[in-house]
Amino acid sequence: MKQIVFILIPVILILSVFTLKACRKMENHKTKKVHYYATPSAAEGYPCEILPGSSVGDAIVPYGIYLENSWGGGSHSWVIGDDRHIAPDTLYIRYYSLVDDKFYGERYPLDQVELYRLLTTTYKDKRGEILSYYTFTVSVGPNGWVGLWLGGSAGDLEICHFRAREKDYNFERELPIWGDRAKFVPTMRKKMFSFVQKELAEKRISSNYWERLSKKYQWKLEVNDPGFEVYDYSVDLINVERREGASNGNWLTELNEKSIPSEFCFFVKHDKDPLRYKVWIEVVMPWDPEDNDDEKQTLQLMQRNRELMELFDHFYAEAGDEEVSLLVELNKAMTSAKLKLKTATKEKEIEGCNLYGIFDSDSYDIDR
Repeated sequence: MKQIVFILIPVILILSVFTLKACRKMENHKTKKVHYYATPSAAEGYPCEILPGSSVGDAIVPYGIYLENSWGGGSHSWVIGDDRHIAPDTLYIRYYSLVDDKFYGERYPLDQVELYRLLTTTYKDKRGEILSYYTFTVSVGPNGWVGLWLGGSAGDLEICHFRAREKDYNFERELPIWGDRAKFVPTMRKKMFSFVQKELAEKRISSNYWERLSKKYQWKLEVNDPGFEVYDYSVDLINVERREGASNGNWLTELNEKSIPSEFCFFVKHDKDPLRYKVWIEVVMPWDPEDNDDEKQTLQLMQRNRELMELFDHFYAEAGDEEVSLLVELNKAMTSAKLKLKTATKEKEIEGCNLYGIFDSDSYDIDR
């Protein structure tokens, strides 16, 4: 009996040590600080302003900036004191929307464990560069619609979207620089894009467009020749995600929920061809920095995205339970490509795409 007791004591002690270490590791997301910061933006053509107090975890969202573009893509960041924080468990947002002349606010819970995992994971790409996530982008729009992304060199992931509640904040106290509300609002609305002013006059202001951008569909990427293997990629989607092969593995070629692509750049090799190729397809035309007509470009972007959303909704309604692929149809000479939605019984070409090029990927960098 004594021998059994002596054996059990060390076993219990060993188990206790392992349990203690496991508990400490599990609690890291609540105690260990990691590097990240926050940046704001608004829906193109629908001006907003972030109010003081907004934050992603302990990272301040810059405020007092007149925001009017780059849904999902911020350009302002502040670092006050330490730029390392406990992984965020909450997004607290307060903002003013000019187009509907309302204040909105919300305290939205976040998955702290998952965000800690993303913030502390690094990836290595084909060129040996280390990739990671470190930037939270908070985008605000009309009718209280809010989106949050986590981005960095590893790509951009849509974390959540929600509708903030309308708040009865005092205009002169929250936005003292703008002065009298009765004068400020009509004066600034006259500077908005004409199509937004028309929506306002017709009482058609809605967040429906940005809500639809986040809709996911089950699909996978395929190439018409099964001898091709996709071995790397960088894909932009209309929900402002950017997925990199290094940080997402086989995500592109596996059947799972994805938003609609706006730009494909993927690398393929063939089992009977020593050359490797980079195929670059623009589904949505990129923003032209040389064109100063922002309203025209914003309208074109929204119209194209709406076309794609209608096309996908219609095709999936007809497909029913059939498995859907995005098929890249390459010719034998590797000089042309078409993009199609495809099931076992039907297919539909996605018209209006632009083949930016098919390149020898071993000698042509991924960037433009």
